[in-house]
Amino acid sequence: MLKKGFTIAELLITLGIVGVLAAMTLPTLMNLKPDDTKIKYINIYNSIATINEAVLEDSTIYWAKYYTSDDTSDSSLLGEPMCLGLACTDKPTVLPYSKMSSWSASQKYARVLVQNLRADEDTLSCSGSKCTFNTLDGVSWEVTFNASADEDEIIKIKVDLNGTEGPNATFSSSQKKTDQFTFNVSAYGSVEPTDKLGKVYLKNAADSTTEDEDKKEAG
Repeated sequence: MLKKGFTIAELLITLGIVGVLAAMTLPTLMNLKPDDTKIKYINIYNSIATINEAVLEDSTIYWAKYYTSDDTSDSSLLGEPMCLGLACTDKPTVLPYSKMSSWSASQKYARVLVQNLRADEDTLSCSGSKCTFNTLDGVSWEVTFNASADEDEIIKIKVDLNGTEGPNATFSSSQKKTDQFTFNVSAYGSVEPTDKLGKVYLKNAADSTTEDEDKKEAG
């Protein structure tokens, strides 16, 4: 009675066919892999927006200061707000924020982020209008406050998604990997991306677009 089985030639042919099929389908499967950069970017954007909304609704952190006769001799300004939202740097009334009385606007906002994000407070460093810190997910943050800027761009937040690891680059058509992005934050807490790729990420947040498709759309 003869035993049926694969010959070496048949086995090699089968392995060859499997290899060809794998080579044909692997690029497609790779494109279906979630874009980690996109996911991380959207999470950061949502975190900033949520924190801004929360702190602006809490009058013990960013409470409006209004002109009094001690502040101005212009009677038309009496009772008008001296600052707008996140531009207000007066002393908060509750702990831990009440310790901010001597901090600059950038220091105050950076510490609010640190206390509301997964951040390492020991990494917080401020010089002039710029503060930097790191979150526990490996993201490096840079917060710059510009009181003289348009109220829609009063705060600039730059993030590096993988910290000091490369490529430390912003988006360009020739750049294979992007890890640095910038947001403008208004006095009213709205968050606007400044990068083409970031804008595309938010536009396609609910769509299953691939990394290559998002980059192609960004130009």
